Amino acid sequence: MHAPTTTIETVTVVRPLKVISLICLVLALLLLIVCLATTYWLKTGGFRTGLFEECTDREQTSTPLPSAPRPGECNSANRSRGE
Repeated sequence: MHAPTTTIETVTVVRPLKVISLICLVLALLLLIVCLATTYWLKTGGFRTGLFEECTDREQTSTPLPSAPRPGECNSANRSRGE
């Protein structure tokens, strides 16, 4: 005779609110990365600047700042303390 065996099943319930919050988290992180990487934080005339780069448009004839890049080019952002 065989001894009786007991099997235990585990049921995992995924609540819809947790799935929606995970999707919102991934979307928020993706948008945060895109926003940090762009150079369109401040746009004036033919000059635009972001967190990491400063750029000028190709049609820009005069430089708006002394340290601005040449027309149509980008430079790393010049962050100096105002003293």
